[in-house]
Amino acid sequence: LRGRRAPVELGPARQEGLSFEPGEKYAYSNSAYFLISQIVKAVDGRNLNEYAQEHLFGPLGMTDSRFQHNHRYLVPRKAHGYAPLEEGGYLLADSTLDVVGSGGMYTTVLDLTKWARNFRDNQLDGGTDTIAEMQASGELNSGEKTDYGLGIGVTTYRGLPLRAHGGALEGYRTFLMMFPEQAFSVAILCNDREANTRELAN
Repeated sequence: LRGRRAPVELGPARQEGLSFEPGEKYAYSNSAYFLISQIVKAVDGRNLNEYAQEHLFGPLGMTDSRFQHNHRYLVPRKAHGYAPLEEGGYLLADSTLDVVGSGGMYTTVLDLTKWARNFRDNQLDGGTDTIAEMQASGELNSGEKTDYGLGIGVTTYRGLPLRAHGGALEGYRTFLMMFPEQAFSVAILCNDREANTRELAN
């Protein structure tokens, strides 16, 4: 979804000011997702995985989903990430980051279908208002829509309303697309760095 708009020029490392005035432009930011995990820790006292197990994964029956705060912990039935070599073959390309929020989540296709189903029949706190709020596109000061809600792309595909998001980290590529009017979803998880999961989903 990040490819829908021209990239916004961001300042150099250790910049001392804003890249642009709030509301004037839109730029996707992984840092915001990491910040959410830190807010959860500060407010709730637990890490993001502990919080998610009680408030998200548990209620939805997503028994194979977790946020991995330490990459050395074992993950049952984990698929390793791979990066192809020019001369043929592959190298392992697993993540060694211990940062969650913007990454570090392990799940399965089956669990993602449970997450997608919740957009049609919400089982979490907040009811349908929360789901509707997530799917409301952001709006710039000019009135232009950003095509991005709260952690989800709000667009169309072949004339149909679409809610979608992708992810990429080391040798992993993912894409989840949901068509709310058709009650139809596609979840793609790949462990090849070169996989174009958005194209596969389409």
